[in-house]
Amino acid sequence: MHTNFRTLPALALGVAIPAAVLVGTLAVPAQAAPASRTETPTAQQVLAKIAKSGSASYSGTIQQTSDLGLPQLPTTGPGAPSSSESGILDLVTAPHTAKVYVDGTSRQRVQVLDQLAERDIVRDGSSVWIWDSKAKTAEHVLLPSRKSESPAPTTPSDLAKRLLAAVQKSSTVTVTTGSSVAGRSVDRLVLTPKTDQTLVAKVVVSVDRATGVPLKLAVDARGQSADAVSVGFTDVSFSKPSASLFSFTPPKGAKVTTKDLSSARHGMKPDHLSNDAAAPRPTVSGSGWASVVTLPSAKLPSSVTGNALFGELTTSVPGGRALQTSLVTVLFTDDGRVLAGAVPVSTLQAAAQ
Repeated sequence: MHTNFRTLPALALGVAIPAAVLVGTLAVPAQAAPASRTETPTAQQVLAKIAKSGSASYSGTIQQTSDLGLPQLPTTGPGAPSSSESGILDLVTAPHTAKVYVDGTSRQRVQVLDQLAERDIVRDGSSVWIWDSKAKTAEHVLLPSRKSESPAPTTPSDLAKRLLAAVQKSSTVTVTTGSSVAGRSVDRLVLTPKTDQTLVAKVVVSVDRATGVPLKLAVDARGQSADAVSVGFTDVSFSKPSASLFSFTPPKGAKVTTKDLSSARHGMKPDHLSNDAAAPRPTVSGSGWASVVTLPSAKLPSSVTGNALFGELTTSVPGGRALQTSLVTVLFTDDGRVLAGAVPVSTLQAAAQ
């Protein structure tokens, strides 16, 4: 999907940081015994089912909603966001519907259905097309030929795998039964942070009992009754999607660009991604749900800090300005650093000292 997040890095970080904060390792027993349909399975059994569901084929409709507690912005006048900024806010705050088609680990298609427009990510092996019908742009990404993950989390299954990465050390994990999603019986894997130093209250992953495919993911924030983020199927079929769905040809008149990542194999990077010793590298402090990511020397240009939208979305705090949502906080320090995490702003301020 073609979106220029450089116009407001705060919002880009607000979306990306929760996944980055939770990255870790997870060992799933390969010989976990299958749960019966009448008993409540253990967390290990549910995790083992998820691990084995990667080769599944299915399709359906996904509904995404969010309630991040962002301030209401004016729609007209000097403080109103531009059209491009409105598009970014829409991605973060507005509900979205998408059609999803999955055929194993190397074929996926996601169609985000906007009003009078459509955005697609189409993957067939090492070829990925990203299409924006409104902008009439198509980006062709060539992935390494080796088996690799999808370039971005686009389904509940992708999101669940990211969030499950560090659960054993940082969370209490429980399982409940008796629920359904899209007409399918599910086991609900509930992850509750062991620390109270995070904004996250719990994460609930609803896993299809028959196939192990995660059908819904909901993230709850402390002190908030509605889900802060919810992504789940409203209908789903486990029939194999047609192969034609994973073929894409740019429409006539589309602006086409190509990004070749195919040489990024055997530990090597493409030329345009070569290491730059002078480039600032992020650091991580804290652990688990209370981790803080710091981007050193990431001073924002005046085109961002002087933007009315930046002023509306951030508040002045000692040491800089902060973007605060119900799940993620981003601190822009006066000396040019950016700190972010699923923690209160006071935690970021302490980390900045």
